Amino acid sequence: MLEILSGPHSLLDLNAVAVTDDSLQQCRYWDDDIGLIFSESRTGKKSWLIQLDGTACSRGEDYGVLVLDLQRERPGEYLLIDTLLFNAIYLYDKRAATRTALLLAGTTNSMLDIQVRLQDRLLSAFGAAVKWRPLDLSAAAVTEATLTGAGTGAPVWSRTRDPAVLALAYENGNILYYNHLTKLQAQGAAFIGTNKDAWHSPRHNIWIKLDASRQLTIHAATPRPATLSVPAGSTPLRGRVTTFTTRITGDAGEPVADELVDWSLLAGSIGQLAEAQSRTDAAGYATVDYIAPVTGALGDATLKVELRC
Repeated sequence: MLEILSGPHSLLDLNAVAVTDDSLQQCRYWDDDIGLIFSESRTGKKSWLIQLDGTACSRGEDYGVLVLDLQRERPGEYLLIDTLLFNAIYLYDKRAATRTALLLAGTTNSMLDIQVRLQDRLLSAFGAAVKWRPLDLSAAAVTEATLTGAGTGAPVWSRTRDPAVLALAYENGNILYYNHLTKLQAQGAAFIGTNKDAWHSPRHNIWIKLDASRQLTIHAATPRPATLSVPAGSTPLRGRVTTFTTRITGDAGEPVADELVDWSLLAGSIGQLAEAQSRTDAAGYATVDYIAPVTGALGDATLKVELRC
């Protein structure tokens, strides 16, 4: 599980009154410029901005489903779908907390499956299926990729530090990554625990989780290492190089990337290692090359790996 850095923090206004909520999923979005855009109610239509410590300030009365917009030149912008009939999508001014120009109008419920706008298409996901639609809604959504390790239901999409890669957070806690340029699942996965919504902050490289009790918890972007596997590789041959692999995972079995491991041979071992350290990749694997002696007596080699704390 992703390491908890802070929280949980209750959502409270400046008078310490709890913020209530009966909003739909995706009517809330974390934004690095202004904080958590939070629509309190489908009926009251009150909009808040909430900071990482849970402090909430009223900002407007607009309400709708927020769509991640990667088409406009300025990063960190959104569209807003009217939730009365799901038949109109608007540009959204996040600083004024209000919809602006009408972008596209359609028939009732024609925009239920719009979650991301790209330069060339619209994206949505439900369960393991990532689907695309034309920008003008002239055709129904078609599956363009099937994800491995997905949760159920619709995930929340977030930007990452890689402009080509988006993060998908599911309510069961699974986090996956998708490259919208290659249309393939990207390496890496994480687990944040059961949530109502969860968003990645590219600026701070953290995750913000909203739970069912309306509390915010701040998580690190990488899991805390829990397990280091026994090194595995083929039987070394005289004069040959053999690659050995270990894997670091978190307590939910998710890969832990970018961790430094130390490699060594125990006293009395023959041969040598090509390097003393290596880092785990996006799938949690780290490798080392063992070089067997060309000449001399045969013997044993015992390989040791340790996680560098």
